Amino acid sequence: MQHSRFPAFLLIIFAASLLSACSLSKDIFKMEDSDDYQAYIEKWAPIEDAFVAVQRLARPYIDAKDWPAAIAVFEANKPRFPGMEKRFDEIIAILNKPSYDVEITNLGPGINTPADEIKPSVTVDGKRLYFASDREGGRGKLDIYVSQFENGSWQEAVNLGDRINTEDHETINGLSFDGTKILIYGGFEGHLGSGDNYYFEKTEQGWSAIKAFPRGVNGKYYDSDAFMTADGFAVLFTSDRQGVTGDRVSKNTRFHGSLAGNTDLFVSVKRGAYWQPPINLGPVINTQYAERSAFLHPDGKTLYFSSDGHPGLGKLDVFKSVRLDPNSWTEWSEPINLGKDVNGSDDDWGYRITPDGEFAFFSTSNMPSGRGENDLYMITLPKAVRPEDPVATIAGKIEDEDGRGIGATLVVQDLDTGKPIAMLESDPETGEYMGTVPEGRNYGVFVEKPGFVPEAQRLDLSDSGNNRDGDGNNRDGDGNNRDGDGNNRDGDGNNRDGDGNNRDGDGNNRDGDGNNRDGNGSNNMNYNFRLQSVKSMMDPNRRDKWGDLLAQRVNNVFFDFNKWDLKPESFFELERLVRFLETNPQIGIVIAAHTDNVDTEEYNLELSNKRAQSVVNYLLKQGVPESRLQAIGYGEARPQLPNTSEENRARNRRVEFRIAE
Repeated sequence: MQHSRFPAFLLIIFAASLLSACSLSKDIFKMEDSDDYQAYIEKWAPIEDAFVAVQRLARPYIDAKDWPAAIAVFEANKPRFPGMEKRFDEIIAILNKPSYDVEITNLGPGINTPADEIKPSVTVDGKRLYFASDREGGRGKLDIYVSQFENGSWQEAVNLGDRINTEDHETINGLSFDGTKILIYGGFEGHLGSGDNYYFEKTEQGWSAIKAFPRGVNGKYYDSDAFMTADGFAVLFTSDRQGVTGDRVSKNTRFHGSLAGNTDLFVSVKRGAYWQPPINLGPVINTQYAERSAFLHPDGKTLYFSSDGHPGLGKLDVFKSVRLDPNSWTEWSEPINLGKDVNGSDDDWGYRITPDGEFAFFSTSNMPSGRGENDLYMITLPKAVRPEDPVATIAGKIEDEDGRGIGATLVVQDLDTGKPIAMLESDPETGEYMGTVPEGRNYGVFVEKPGFVPEAQRLDLSDSGNNRDGDGNNRDGDGNNRDGDGNNRDGDGNNRDGDGNNRDGDGNNRDGDGNNRDGNGSNNMNYNFRLQSVKSMMDPNRRDKWGDLLAQRVNNVFFDFNKWDLKPESFFELERLVRFLETNPQIGIVIAAHTDNVDTEEYNLELSNKRAQSVVNYLLKQGVPESRLQAIGYGEARPQLPNTSEENRARNRRVEFRIAE
């Protein structure tokens, strides 16, 4: 049998053709050479991966900030992609825009090491930064660390210890805005899918054991990037589950030039104690490619997220979109790319924006100032992409009657609409709390804890933090006095004068009506609460100077001047008093009203009696038995302070309740 020999020159041609075919295959993962990208584009345009190849071809020019050369790459290849001209034009427009004067700052040696530092999350007061790192000395692979900001710099980071970190990966997703929960991603024991969302929460003994978000937020697919909104009522997350926009492509599948798969952003809303079925944020936000790392600013409207489906410069770019309807999670403005001064040619994601909207924290390995692999940075955001509306930061401490810090629930409620704006928890170890609320509204701040009497204060931001209403009205009986000069003296003895100086009953000084507006325009407010336990209020050995059991001031009860009819914004406070009575059916209460010494004793006594009875009448309408209620007016007979100043008179105008003996 005769065998023919394959000519040598044909073998050479075959090998060259094979190499060419490999370089022009539809898998662009191994391509690094610009000639390969260009050849791939010429062969496969206008398929989607050929567009990815155009982005890769422009990468060295984007990294070098050679914007004309990057534009030339997109301009030259645009004719090869009929039907995609708009996408090319939008990218070219991003590259053509003037550069912003942004400042990028490495967070320094207290945080960054030669190892990886990723996923930064900063508390709303800017004092603590949590992140993940695989540095030496850790307990496993990625551990979670925290650094304190002191004396103008971030201090040496501390490992959170064995209660949080294990021999496996602990990848932080973020913090709840009140700082009492750490949200993480992982595949821990009992996980439902290829990765789930978990959290730790603060307890009196420190951080709790790990807890999983419920089914719905987690499923049999990839679920990550859990982000709890500032109000505490919703969690946004990333998933490759069924129901994504476009075809389902699992995370870690080679797709669209990366392993990101087709992941979408979802939200689950909390109703009472239960998380509702997740909602896809819709096709304005989500594309048929990857969306990651949602961050909803505390204004409740401005969403930052990363996408490799919207027009961008490389892989994942950071975008901004605005929620158009506060009652809808699927109505959004067209996303805006944060621009060439923020986004680069590689993955840009995991951005965390400060409450004032001026700064963002992020991690990257693509900086000349880097100390190792990924480092943590802070960047000034261009004004055009900052949040829509200003927010106020509220903080303070919740204590019991003996001055010990306690864990309690703090609810911020819009007094005009009755809508809860935020639900926060104080640190059970210290009693400290913090959170954010949008400016421009009139709020009540209510604090509750089982076994304690609820407490409240008013937070009036309806005039952008000036803490007085638009008419400069004088309100008595509710404990809040705003005189014609705009001075505000509240029922806790806090004096807010026309200069914005606030000295509270403890002698503390707060500026700007208790609001500290710093150079970033943020509005920082401090409110402390002292809760009385039911046990202490019933203690016969603890009495006031008139011999009665200790009384609890009822703030946020409002009357017009010289009137006794309750204003509607009073009802939210009194509803909490109803709930308190429902959970303590064994007690009756005395409602007591007081005035200052303006007008005659007879008039003040009558006015206080009528106001006390108005409160009792409301409680009766809510179903509280008459046998458990008593109204009494003391007029000016029981001042807390001498009626020698307007500040003292404001302190004396009040409504209280005490346990009936």
